Amino acid sequence: MASSYNRQINLYINGKQVSNDLKSIRAEMARLVNEQARMTIGSDEYIRHAQGIRQLRGKIVEHNMQIFNVCQFFLL
Repeated sequence: MASSYNRQINLYINGKQVSNDLKSIRAEMARLVNEQARMTIGSDEYIRHAQGIRQLRGKIVEHNMQIFNVCQFFLL
């Protein structure tokens, strides 16, 4: 009665799917920051980009915290 599960987390920023690996997340964040630098501060598009950047930055922080927790586990 063994079942197999295929778990996958999909990450969407501004309606566009982003690969859920660190390299892709950093690349997408760099793209959004670059585009945002040429926008009018406070515009709807600027705010949407800021939200996407916050989401991606949160994913990177989450990743770093997981690494930190694993390292702490092995150091004990």
